[in-house]
Amino acid sequence: MASIKYLADNRHKMKRLVLAGGIFDVIHIGHINYFKKAKSLGDTLAVHITEGKSFFNAKKRAAAISAIKFVDFVFIAPGDFCDKNILKKLKPDILMLNDGPDKFDCKGTVVFRKYF
Repeated sequence: MASIKYLADNRHKMKRLVLAGGIFDVIHIGHINYFKKAKSLGDTLAVHITEGKSFFNAKKRAAAISAIKFVDFVFIAPGDFCDKNILKKLKPDILMLNDGPDKFDCKGTVVFRKYF
């Protein structure tokens, strides 16, 4: 598991950073497809685990996501996934958003490129 500080300090080593995030409580095939698509858009995939109500705590969710081969870094941070402070620190090339928890095919995924 990485920290925002570690990622920000090492950002210069990452050619094309994709930032994806969410709650990811009870990992399923839709999450795997989401991470696979996100990784295909860049060289480095960082996943932001948001805290909040969930069945599994954030550390357990982060451990599960860290085991997925498409994911390079995982970090836990409070607040919203699109928190402007996180975006300012990490300066991702691509921000991945999904419009719902039941999207198994990534059709609801929205990709933002350098709008922040």
